[in-house]
Amino acid sequence: MSSGADCTFYEPRPGEWYLSLQQWPYGENPGYDLYGPFASFDRAYDYLNDNFQNPGAFCTFDFNKDRMITEEAYQKMKADAKPPKEPNDYLSYRRRY
Repeated sequence: MSSGADCTFYEPRPGEWYLSLQQWPYGENPGYDLYGPFASFDRAYDYLNDNFQNPGAFCTFDFNKDRMITEEAYQKMKADAKPPKEPNDYLSYRRRY
């Protein structure tokens, strides 16, 4: 069963992915946790599946030079992100990269 949490994957710079996941209780709490960086979408997705309940759906925003965030917003994103529980060369037990 899915949790219904809001979940989004972002690639603000090529090859640097972040996971944004809504905090509990969903729909009542406006807070989000940000995790990353991950070297690929697959690694970020595996991290979600290995550490959290299935949100049910998600959005992805891959890198697009026409909608790049400002350097200031990018640095804030990096500073606010929680590092993954494993190093960035995180290998899922399900899949090798």
